[in-house]
Amino acid sequence: MARTDDMPSPLTQRVELDLEANFFIKDPQIPESYVIVEKSAQNKDSYKPTAIGTAHKNQTKYFLYEESVRDIGNGIFEIESKYAIVPPTWYSFEAQSIPFTKFAGVTVTGSGNVVITQSFLYGWLNLQGIEDVRNFDESVFASTEQKSGSINCVVRVKHEYASASLDSIKNGTLAPFTIETAGYEENPNNGNQGNIDSDLTFTFNTSDPSNPIKFEAGKYIGNIYYNKTYEIVSTFVI
Repeated sequence: MARTDDMPSPLTQRVELDLEANFFIKDPQIPESYVIVEKSAQNKDSYKPTAIGTAHKNQTKYFLYEESVRDIGNGIFEIESKYAIVPPTWYSFEAQSIPFTKFAGVTVTGSGNVVITQSFLYGWLNLQGIEDVRNFDESVFASTEQKSGSINCVVRVKHEYASASLDSIKNGTLAPFTIETAGYEENPNNGNQGNIDSDLTFTFNTSDPSNPIKFEAGKYIGNIYYNKTYEIVSTFVI
């Protein structure tokens, strides 16, 4: 570690005071969200900010996300640079209210004195209404009934992180994750006989979760981005 009173003058190039002046956890809610703080000094007239996303000189898995300066006299800035690591993937759990739709369709076959009436039951999660179901023809039923609502369930959230280059951030070509459109989940017993008040059970767990019901993505810090994938991991009845 160098002393600022021992610095040559003028400081046209940065002089490292301490490459690892501090170390802390950025967010206690995020495992291994580590930050390294570097301190250096330079002539104020020569100072140019370091580009966001620059890798740390020694700890190359850490990327610059913030830089600040402090005037320490004699025309010199003390520069504090903060570098964050890309956190590893981790999981959390939360309760959420998920919309569902139930649909019962009645078919009538036969004629005269021999008429057979049957009711068939369907159910979907993460769906507001039957009109959003793909390739489903209601017109084949003589009469229909629909019920919509919401159900509380346990959701597992997968947290992922990735870095992007400064150029890709500036020109809009960054694609650190493959983002899909969240879909609905159909009941495995769809099409069996039943009426609108018959129970339909959905069974999920951490080994066999639902299809993703929601995605969230955005900037974590600096050039590091996050993606959240939500999946149902509990069993319930609609």
